[in-house]
Amino acid sequence: MIHIDRKGKRILLFSILLLVLISMHNTYSFPGWAKYDISNSPLKRCYSLAIDDHGVKWISDRYTIYSFDGKAWTQYTDKVLPGTCINVITVGRNNTVWAGFGCPPDDSITNEGLFRFVDSKWEKVTVGNSGYVRESNAVYSMANDRKGNLWIAAVSQLVCYNGVNWLTLPEKVSLWGSNPLVVDKNNNKWIGTGNTKARFYNDTIWDSVAIGGGQGIGGMVLAVDSTNAVWFSAQGVWKRTSGQWVFFDSTKTQLLSAAITVAGVDKMNRKWIGSKIGRIALYNDTTWHLFDSTNSPLQANDRITAIAFDGDGSAWIGSSTGLYHYENPSSLIKNGVKKSILSEPGCKTGLLNSSGGKFFFTVSSHNTQSNITIDFFTIDGCKLKTIKAQYNSQGEHIIGWDGRSDSGKDIRGSKIVYRITQ
Repeated sequence: MIHIDRKGKRILLFSILLLVLISMHNTYSFPGWAKYDISNSPLKRCYSLAIDDHGVKWISDRYTIYSFDGKAWTQYTDKVLPGTCINVITVGRNNTVWAGFGCPPDDSITNEGLFRFVDSKWEKVTVGNSGYVRESNAVYSMANDRKGNLWIAAVSQLVCYNGVNWLTLPEKVSLWGSNPLVVDKNNNKWIGTGNTKARFYNDTIWDSVAIGGGQGIGGMVLAVDSTNAVWFSAQGVWKRTSGQWVFFDSTKTQLLSAAITVAGVDKMNRKWIGSKIGRIALYNDTTWHLFDSTNSPLQANDRITAIAFDGDGSAWIGSSTGLYHYENPSSLIKNGVKKSILSEPGCKTGLLNSSGGKFFFTVSSHNTQSNITIDFFTIDGCKLKTIKAQYNSQGEHIIGWDGRSDSGKDIRGSKIVYRITQ
C-alpha cells in the first residue's frame, strides 16, 4: 500500500491496492494470457516461432511461413519456398529472417536447406560450390552468437555465417535430434545428442559433457540463462553452472520427464519450459510455477513447440493449436515509459495490463477531507483519463474505473501509467 498526503509542496505516497476484476471473453480468459483467434487466419498450428526487431512474429505451421504484426496475418507463398518441413525460423543480424527446411531422413520428400527473407521476398541461400548448406542438407536449428554470427546446425555439420563469409567445421557431427542449438556467454555452441551427452564447440575444438555426470538420458540442450547456466532436458531438467549439476525432477517442475519439448529465458531470467502435454513450467530460480488448462488458455492436448520473447519481455508461445501471448504486469514496471512521466510527483512507476475487466482502486487516506485525483497516461505520456473524487472521512475509499478514456475510447488491453494524488 502507498500513502499520499499533501502539505505545501510535500507529497507523500499513499496506499493503493489495485484489484482487477476480470470479466473476459474467450480470447482473454485468464489474467495476463491471450490466445489469438486463428479461426479467420491461415495459421492452424505453430511449429516454429521468431520475433524480429520490429516485433513482427514469424511463424511456421510446419510447411508454410506466416508473419503476424499484432493485427494482420501474411502468408508467404513464394514459389522459391519448397513447401517441405520447416524446422526452425530465427532472426539474425540486420533483422534478417532465416528459415531452415528439411524432413527426416526416412521421409520421401527431398530435404531443401536454408532460406532467408530479403527485400520483401524469400530467397534460397546458395554458397557457391562449397556445399556448406546443400539442397540435400536439412537444417535443424540455428542460433546467433555474441558476435552476431549465425550458426546453423545442418544434418551432418555445423556452419557459421558472419554476414559476409561462410565457414563450415571440418569435423562431421551427427546433429539429428539436436534441436535447439544454443550459444552461451563464452561463445560455446551447445548441441544435444539425444543420449547421455551434450557436445559443445568452443571455436577451436569439439568437446562433450555427460549430462548430470552421466545420469541424464535422452539429452537435449534447452537454453542458456543470463548467469550463463546451461539448461538441459534429460529425464527431467538439468542445470549446469560452473561445472556443477543441479537436477529438477517432475515433482518440482510438474512436467513429465519425457514430455519436455522446448524452453526459453525471458528478460527477468525466468526459465519457461514447455511440454507436449499442454503444460509450461516457469522457474524464477526460487520457485516453480505451472501453467496448464486450470490457470491459462493452454489445452491438455497442446504440444508446446516454440517460446519467444518480444521487446517488452512478454512471452509468445507456439503450440499445436495456435499462438498464445503471456504478459505479466509485474514484468512491465520499467519498460517503455518516458522519464518525464515517471519523474512527475506522485506517479506510480508501474504499468497496468488492463486486459478486459473493470478496475477498482482502494485508496487509504488519513485526512478527514480528501480530494483524490487519478490520472491515466499512455506509456508515451499522453493523458487518457482523469478521475476525481471527494471524501469527508478517513479510511479506505473505493474508486472504480471502466477502462475508458475521457473521449470515451475503450483502452482496456493497453499498457498505461497511473498517478494518484490527494
